[in-house]
Amino acid sequence: MKGGAAGAIAATVIGAAIVGGCAAFCGTQLGWGHMLSIILLVVLGLCVCLLLFFIVKSARMKSHPVFRRYGSAAVLAQRINEGLRSPCYYAEAMVGNAPFTTLMTDEFIVSGVELVEFMELNDLRSVSVASFVNTHRIVVGDPLMTVASVAANRISDNVIASRGINSQTVFDQITFKDTAGKPHRYGVHRRDIESFFETLSRVAPHIVFEK
Repeated sequence: MKGGAAGAIAATVIGAAIVGGCAAFCGTQLGWGHMLSIILLVVLGLCVCLLLFFIVKSARMKSHPVFRRYGSAAVLAQRINEGLRSPCYYAEAMVGNAPFTTLMTDEFIVSGVELVEFMELNDLRSVSVASFVNTHRIVVGDPLMTVASVAANRISDNVIASRGINSQTVFDQITFKDTAGKPHRYGVHRRDIESFFETLSRVAPHIVFEK
């Protein structure tokens, strides 16, 4: 996350420097009232606004509750890497560039899709599970309704995939609630659900199962 923010800021700075140089050249050679000079100045202003946006976004990320609660991104990265060496539960990555789907150790659980969903098991109080089956319904007869149903199925697949699970896989969405009642969701393969809860009851017996 830090690398992504730094890369965006660096790219914006370089772009602003190039546009600024071109604007200065055109302004001094063609005049600041020339159309090209004005366009370049506007683009430069947009680059500056974009730079401020990335800086503010990076600052907000550093103040994310997970970092205030458990330490810096570097600390969490070290704990996750150590947990990957001896996981209690591990679901391999199924979509995108996520390093994994879900990792649980005897101390914490984290989503590989949304790494800020890092939670220590001691801070979780209850867990529930929602089953999902990849079912598509296509409306025939009305061309507009057919197109709409296909689009709805695609959106549904994308939502499922955003949870870190391939849309062609039957899976369960595990929802934990912390001490404040806030939900935290993780994907667990259907084939692993029984062993997952057996492991969870062993490493965190204080977590109550909710139906």
